[in-house]
Amino acid sequence: MKRLALLLACMVMLVSCGLKGATPMDQASIISEQATKTYFTMYNEYKHLEGILTGDNLKTLQKAAPMLNQAKGYLATYNDLVITWRIVGGEEPMDLLKNRQLINDLLAQISVIILGVM
Repeated sequence: MKRLALLLACMVMLVSCGLKGATPMDQASIISEQATKTYFTMYNEYKHLEGILTGDNLKTLQKAAPMLNQAKGYLATYNDLVITWRIVGGEEPMDLLKNRQLINDLLAQISVIILGVM
């Protein structure tokens, strides 16, 4: 539990430091990379806990499974938007902020579930 909480806190701090002075496009790239790392950290922790939990804790943990799937989809879309933006240039893609907010919300909900069963 402490490992995951510390990792998440460090990622938030690193992202915040990395965004200072960065262009909006670079900010989107940094967020993309960090959100992807955060997702995989949570997914791996989910799979680990799924193998050792039983009873009510396992049922609670399994509530995160559809959220992980949703987050993966939004993350793929976000990453595609960032890559396309970097290649094509121009203005920030319209759906970028929406996808980032959806990812943040889902990852926050997933982390609450995972931390709650640890």
